[in-house]
Amino acid sequence: LICPHLVLAVVVLCDSGGLGASDAERIFDVSTAGDIFTSWLVTMMNSLSDDELLRMDISRGDLGGQSGRKGSTTYLSSFESTNITALFQRAGWSIGAVSERYISWTPGGDQTVGRLACGLVPDNTNFAALPPHFVPGEEILTPAEWKSLFSGYDNYPYGFQSILPLLLASAVYHSEWLKTNLPQSCALFNTIFWIEDYPTRLRSKVKVGLFHDAESGMTATGVPHHVHVMQSILNLEVKINEMKTSIETLNNHHSVIECTGKSDHHAAQSQERPHCSSCSVSQSSDLKDVLTLLANNIANIANRNNTVYSAAVEPNSVSPISNIEHASSTSIQINTASASEQQLQEETILYPQYSWGGAFHLFPENFKINTQLNARGLWNIWFHGDPTANLPPLKRLTAKDIPSQQRMTLCRANTVVKRLLSKQSTPNQNISRLSLIESGEIFHACMNKLIDDEGFSQRATLEWNFQTLYQKLAIKK
Repeated sequence: LICPHLVLAVVVLCDSGGLGASDAERIFDVSTAGDIFTSWLVTMMNSLSDDELLRMDISRGDLGGQSGRKGSTTYLSSFESTNITALFQRAGWSIGAVSERYISWTPGGDQTVGRLACGLVPDNTNFAALPPHFVPGEEILTPAEWKSLFSGYDNYPYGFQSILPLLLASAVYHSEWLKTNLPQSCALFNTIFWIEDYPTRLRSKVKVGLFHDAESGMTATGVPHHVHVMQSILNLEVKINEMKTSIETLNNHHSVIECTGKSDHHAAQSQERPHCSSCSVSQSSDLKDVLTLLANNIANIANRNNTVYSAAVEPNSVSPISNIEHASSTSIQINTASASEQQLQEETILYPQYSWGGAFHLFPENFKINTQLNARGLWNIWFHGDPTANLPPLKRLTAKDIPSQQRMTLCRANTVVKRLLSKQSTPNQNISRLSLIESGEIFHACMNKLIDDEGFSQRATLEWNFQTLYQKLAIKK
């Protein structure tokens, strides 16, 4: 037994009423605890045979009263996630007068050491395990049963009585382990807890979990960041498997739908399958259900962090979702551009996908085009996006991505950019791939040509916002 909760649970369950009987503020007599433990350890070591010591790879003189502290420190220091300062402080050792001035506690460091000391492994999500506890709001035992189960109940101070439910839950949850690993002579098996089969009675009321329990408000502390990342990856794996199932179902429905609308020969063959000979209304309904399920699965992944990432790729490259069984990234490829535009998209920039209105969008629901942008500002965000807000080029914005009252603004912005592009000396350039300097040179060439052709004032034109420029161009037209 290395879990202090479970050890303490066994001790108080085996108590015959003596704990705390002499002093209501003291649960255990610690005045001679060291001597008692050392004497017990020596007796236990002397009782072991030579063969048992050989299997344990120790000798009788290897263990002493401080061996637990020293050995556990050696064990704990072998983990990368252990903070040495927290380890020294848990062991009660000084790190030196000078070091203590400059090295302080690490947030959660002591809790991390405690989890490692309990035997939890940091390369598993179980490292974030919550202790066994009862379902909040349910009556566990009557006052009489508490006093019957814990003989020293009346002698315990209120603060200790308040943790008895946690100790009892730990004993109930680990009852099978205790039965297997404790000797049959252990006093626990002669207690009311065991004789009246409390483990079976209370097992359904005991809860365990990872990270956080919303009902009880219990949250795991001392959990390194990489454990949270592991849990996120496992959650994503589950969602991907759900998507695979949905895609397979969608393919099956697609095969069924292809069976309809064929020649008489195909129709005769389809009679062998009754579900294909019916009208296509039910098939369309089924297909709609499958598509809805697939969309919900993708949305669930997106909503986990309120964003997933979409990267435009080379035409010959493989989309991360094209071979989902070998996916090693949380990125999801979602194409929103036309076939001709896909070849012009950026290869390396990652943009968020926003889920709203039952679909995915490259722009947030509350996105608004800044109507105070001048022509150069519009040009920059049209072809290069907004790096500060991590928004893609405005040219990828479609009418479905913005509210109806913003669509007129988008139309005007599109008109202004098109008029500028019409003045290019070298048309069909992929401006988005150019640097801001190179893009700016093209803008100034196009703008100067537009000013000359329309007879505008250069200074005034450069100061106009793009909506004013649109109006001036509409008047000229």
